[in-house]
Amino acid sequence: MTPPEKEKKSMQKARIEQILNKMKEVSIAVMGDFSLDAYWDIDLKANEFSVETGKKVKLVKKQRLSLAAASNVTLNLIDLGVRKVYNIGVVG
Repeated sequence: MTPPEKEKKSMQKARIEQILNKMKEVSIAVMGDFSLDAYWDIDLKANEFSVETGKKVKLVKKQRLSLAAASNVTLNLIDLGVRKVYNIGVVG
């Protein structure tokens, strides 16, 4: 890396650090769809059949929930140290 490229990269890093340090001073509003994703771990070894259909059923061993869409954006802003995050969404 040549000296000007190194200096440019260094200035970019300094600017990023400056922005991140200011996060604790700002308030941000997040507007959008707030949702929750559900992930199901299926027991593939299960050998049960539905009484109604006679088809093999998929038994859920574990359910994991994860913030999604605007909910995930809010969580990321909090993790970045934003002082206050306001959520704006519509129900209905």
